[in-house]
Amino acid sequence: MKILVTMGSPRKGDSYQITKIFEEKMNALKKVEFKYLFLKEVNLEYCRGCCACMAKGEDFCPAKDITLKIREEMLKSDGAFFVSHVYAHQVTALMKNFIDHFSYIFHRPCFFDKVAMVISTTGGSGLKEVLDYLEGTARGWGFNLIGKIGIIASAFEYAPKYRAKMMKEIEVLSGVTQCNKDKETSFSYFR
Repeated sequence: MKILVTMGSPRKGDSYQITKIFEEKMNALKKVEFKYLFLKEVNLEYCRGCCACMAKGEDFCPAKDITLKIREEMLKSDGAFFVSHVYAHQVTALMKNFIDHFSYIFHRPCFFDKVAMVISTTGGSGLKEVLDYLEGTARGWGFNLIGKIGIIASAFEYAPKYRAKMMKEIEVLSGVTQCNKDKETSFSYFR
């Protein structure tokens, strides 16, 4: 099992640490290969909005040397984690630029046989907006969303009850169980 983690945070901070907890918990159940795509290291120029990818095809993107390699990594993986810290109630600029470059996939979804998890952390607010945006992107690209989690970083670090609650949710999601309001339904996507 291979998971491609698209890391939108410019630092290996809270979002990265939460993702590493997922990796540890999932590997405790069964070996899962995590591959990290740190967007800060990719040097992906800002999307020009030329729409060549939509009108002519992704092979015509001015940044195709990078975007086609990333798309191939997504296609080779069994699942994806989309991870972004909250910046002004939205995803980071790195993550937004990444999504902009792959907007053509909203018109030609191709990840129907893959699963996705979305993760966000914040220093205060904005989790709902970021999680909703990442979820909409994953679903729009064809991924089957199996979970999402948003964590207030300071509370996770300093409030034991909140940390315990979030760790329980991470454990549940790491077992690839989707939490519904009234019950838990197990899925075996990553097993």
